[in-house]
Amino acid sequence: MFEKSDYGKLISKELSTNLKEFTSGEDRADASYNSGVGASLIQQIVLRKASLTERNSVGIINLVNTAKDNCKGGIERQKEGLDYFGQMANKNLITV
Repeated sequence: MFEKSDYGKLISKELSTNLKEFTSGEDRADASYNSGVGASLIQQIVLRKASLTERNSVGIINLVNTAKDNCKGGIERQKEGLDYFGQMANKNLITV
């Protein structure tokens, strides 16, 4: 995911924005616990206040995988909601 040339630099603005959007504080705490990288350091990396290193990239990779799972979950929840509300509309329980 990361190359040696990424180390010593801030993560991209795009990665930062997406990690902020698709992960929670709890997700960052879990990434910290699972990787051994401090939660505050993970937060600083996400906010682009600390540079990526080979060591702390483990926590960010963990967080990226969580963000990916959260996106999948969001899509599934949206489909379930669409089905639910579509069924309600079809049963005339609500008017559209």
